[in-house]
Formats: sequence, C-alpha cells, structure tokens
Amino acid sequence: MRLCKPRDARARLERQALRLLDALGARQAHAGNFRHAVDCYEGALEIEPRSESLYRALMRVRIAQGEDAEVLALYERCRDMLATHLHRVPSIETQRIIESFSLRMRGPRGSSREE
Repeated sequence: MRLCKPRDARARLERQALRLLDALGARQAHAGNFRHAVDCYEGALEIEPRSESLYRALMRVRIAQGEDAEVLALYERCRDMLATHLHRVPSIETQRIIESFSLRMRGPRGSSREE
C-alpha cells in the first residue's frame, strides 16, 4: 500500500486547482464575465505567483474591462516578479501585450486618449 505524503498531496491539489482556475478564468473571459475571470486568475496567482502566463491572461481581461491603470500595474508586478524570482525579463508574448495596449492607449497619430 502506497501512503501519500501530505506535501505530495498538497502539491497535487494545488496543480489541480491551478488548472481548474485557469480553465474557468478562460471560460468566464470568453463569456464576457470579466469580474469572475479576474477572480479566477487572481486566485490562481495566489497559488502560483510566478506564472507569467497567468499574468498575461489577467492583463488581457483587464484590457477588455478597460482597466488601464490595472493593466500597467499588472505588467509591472509581473516584470518585478520575473526579475526578482526568476532573474529574467518578460517574454516576447508578454511584451507584445503591453506594447499593443500602449499603442491603443496613445490612439491615432500617437496622441493620448485623454486629449
């Protein structure tokens, strides 16, 4: 009989919870339920705060919500986490999200949206 160690069980449950929260977040975002999607992705980040893909998913939802300040804060949070814990910069995919967002923020001919 194989006994399950508490640490192994916890890690397995965390992985399952991560997969479920990520999938549910994607479904909620696709359905336009952005508030619920944010809750799912934030919950997933509590379990795995070093997941760049979760930050990207959350940034996309915040962009869809029009939460401009939150998008920038998330990018900075992701960038800082990657530098501090993984000693690297954001991936090209993450950089493209923020660059595309920044271009939309500037509006036509490089003007600011507030103008």
